[in-house]
Amino acid sequence: MANTAATLLVGIAPEDEAKILTGLEHVTVARAAPELSALAEALGRHQPRTAIIGVPESKGSELAMRLIAQASQGGVRVIAYGGSKDAELILRAMRAGAQDFAVPGEERSIAQAIESSATSVARAPAGRVTTVFPAKGGAGATALATHLAAALASRGERVCLVDLDPSYGGVLSALEVKGGYAIAEVLANMHRLDRELLDTSLARHSSGAYVLGHGERVEDAERVGPKDVANLVDFLERHYDQLILDGVRGFGEHALVALDASDLVLLLVTQEVPAARNAQRTVELFRRLGYPDEKIRPVVNRFHKSWKIDAAILGETIGVPVAATLSNDYAGLSGAIDRGVLVSEHAPRSAFNQDLQQLANTLRVAGPSAEAGAQRSFLSRLLWR
Repeated sequence: MANTAATLLVGIAPEDEAKILTGLEHVTVARAAPELSALAEALGRHQPRTAIIGVPESKGSELAMRLIAQASQGGVRVIAYGGSKDAELILRAMRAGAQDFAVPGEERSIAQAIESSATSVARAPAGRVTTVFPAKGGAGATALATHLAAALASRGERVCLVDLDPSYGGVLSALEVKGGYAIAEVLANMHRLDRELLDTSLARHSSGAYVLGHGERVEDAERVGPKDVANLVDFLERHYDQLILDGVRGFGEHALVALDASDLVLLLVTQEVPAARNAQRTVELFRRLGYPDEKIRPVVNRFHKSWKIDAAILGETIGVPVAATLSNDYAGLSGAIDRGVLVSEHAPRSAFNQDLQQLANTLRVAGPSAEAGAQRSFLSRLLWR
């Protein structure tokens, strides 16, 4: 039987090995020669949680990076071990997939990392996944998704807003954020992204919400399949309190994967007969898919109290009671767009913003984020101290 608590040592000198393992108990040590074939065989035989891989500063460093990549792609936590804190070497190791970088004299930190990997088997609790789904085009789904994500983030929640529209959706431009990984890049690097590296890799809005979209390379977006969407949601929900999904339209494979993974679906509707009928058909389809009514929360956008089709009539027509209404405020929204800000900044006393804040209060899942008090990873302490 494989020892899943084993620590694999690759290319570590005996004198360094003795220092690294001092004080560690109940840790089985396995060794592999610094060769790709030997590492592959050792990974299969010992199934380690942690691998410490020696990284020479010059000759042999390319092989070390390949070894790091091979181990990390196999789901192993890699600690790169070098002779000095060479910034370029550290960055190369990190990009190859190492989660930590250590040098002689930092054996205590290495031991803590090994013990953490050997004893921590629990999956991080999943956050809530909410999809904003418009019953009809032009209902204002992106506006709701962006404002809601910002409102939840301002309450201290860890929020990630994901735009799944492959045609360069409107989230990034609506929030005027640039840089950071695109969805394809997160998918390619999930094996090495811990929470802190993920945070630093994503674009972030001034509200505190993290933002992820497909970016400008349409060809990369086209290669993201339904299974990739499922893996992405599964990965992100372990790192954020709230995952808000936008760009989910229709009932294609990608959309169904996102809807299946969602805890809540905010079904966005307006006070128009076509929109109400579409919402009714959407709810019927949701039920055929096995979604409970509790998962579906109709939200009326651009709401007018004086209109004949009120919230009660909409709820009866749709088949699920309306959960929230967002007041019509064309002036406030257009003014915010012109300024490149959210309505909460442009017109905080507007009826729309008051309704939005009330909706955000009903969707909170956590108190103030523990992020500020969380212990920083060993790699980031090494890089940024």
